[in-house]
Amino acid sequence: MSGRKQHSMRNPNCSAGGGARRVWFVRALLLIAVVLAALAAGCATHAADGVKYTNDSLALLDSRVGSGTCDAIEITGHVQNRGRTAVAHVTVDIAILDVHGAQVGSALAAVDDLRPDAVWAFKASSTVGDAAGARITRISDR
Repeated sequence: MSGRKQHSMRNPNCSAGGGARRVWFVRALLLIAVVLAALAAGCATHAADGVKYTNDSLALLDSRVGSGTCDAIEITGHVQNRGRTAVAHVTVDIAILDVHGAQVGSALAAVDDLRPDAVWAFKASSTVGDAAGARITRISDR
């Protein structure tokens, strides 16, 4: 070669096949992001199925699980007293779940003196490290 340098399109800092590994890594990250987004969407809204009530007049109207502050998850929702009398003390028991659905902790929200037809906006949070979701397990008047 008569003293001329040959220029290559390949980056000299990458080994052969490095581009393929990089593409695989990016695809794996995208797949993980999609799975986590799907899990988060599945945990976003919970129906009242499986909730134990200790008072026929209490009704869970809705509930949501979202991100709180300081790496906490936040559980919010609304409970209505559909009865004709005030309920002295209402609690919402919440199971904190990991990504596999196993319980890793618990949370509680409570209010005193829920009047007839009143709607209580409850809020609870958990900082359990493995927390990925939550499920309301019981609404109680005790």
